[in-house]
Amino acid sequence: MKRTLLLALATGLVLAGCTRSTDPLEWEIRADDPGELQNWLGKNLLAMPLDLAEEAVVCINNIRADTSQGPTGKQRDYRFCQRINGRTIRDALIEGHELADRMLQARIANESDAVVSLLSTADQLGPEDLKKREALMNAHLAARRKWEQELTRGEKRIARLRQRPAQP
Repeated sequence: MKRTLLLALATGLVLAGCTRSTDPLEWEIRADDPGELQNWLGKNLLAMPLDLAEEAVVCINNIRADTSQGPTGKQRDYRFCQRINGRTIRDALIEGHELADRMLQARIANESDAVVSLLSTADQLGPEDLKKREALMNAHLAARRKWEQELTRGEKRIARLRQRPAQP
């Protein structure tokens, strides 16, 4: 009797959609429309560990920003919802980090270009201007190192996210 009751209860929960993975990375985002997305985020972000919830918000915002190209207003909101609906938190984190990494690669390239530009005319400067130019180049190089470190952290996080635990 108890066994039948437990089996019926478990079946009912599965059919009702009340079961989900205990790993928040595997939770599917529900976003048929902006309202559903807000409800889903409001309920589920609170159930996640704080650091994961914060990371999810940043990555989802990265995806939202990337989706903002093109239509405006409600069209953009629905396009964003279509983009993330049914995806797992893991998938959203990977895409969000990949978008951030692309931005960092562009920043690194900009810093490198700035240094090359400053070097191209350095031989025409006097000693005082050369010192100023050197300081400016060092600032660009420091910024580039910072972006490279961030990029490395992002790449490592993506690699960890792609290593899914073995399924039972």
